[in-house]
Amino acid sequence: MLPGHAPHVAPDQYRRNLISIITHPVIQAQRPRIILITPPPVDEYALADSGMGGSRTAERTRSYAEITTRVGEELGVAVLDIWTYLMEKSGWQPGSPLNGSLAVPRSWAFSQFFVDGEWLSVSRNNLTAANHAVSHPPGLHFSPTAYRFLYDAVMSIIGGKWPDQVPDISPGTSDGNI
Repeated sequence: MLPGHAPHVAPDQYRRNLISIITHPVIQAQRPRIILITPPPVDEYALADSGMGGSRTAERTRSYAEITTRVGEELGVAVLDIWTYLMEKSGWQPGSPLNGSLAVPRSWAFSQFFVDGEWLSVSRNNLTAANHAVSHPPGLHFSPTAYRFLYDAVMSIIGGKWPDQVPDISPGTSDGNI
């Protein structure tokens, strides 16, 4: 959240919080296998449509993702950079304007990653959609497509770093779903 919106956490405090959690003696005593996941991108268009415009920005979210990545590198902790992964999956290239930003045209390839990704076909006049928008602001929560990418990326990290932790796949599941 941006300053002036609760619960805002300043970038320096966010960094300190991550380090404090990861290095806390109670956490370290458990010898955890940690994967930091960056904040995902946000869809400013969907936020604006819901009346929450100006509470989050694509650029600000990118800065928190970068902080997360740097903390993971500094502490030797695995990082899943879901921000970059989803941005690149939506066609964004480093150095280009950010998908999801109001500074570029709205993109279906980007919007599909959010629960409200079907913005072209969903009527906001529908009572169910209106209730959903109040309790779950659009532009923030993952769609099944994005959750699948997240799952696959987490499993890839686990398989690469800790193959002994890959769950057994039950008979009858051909795609690895548990």
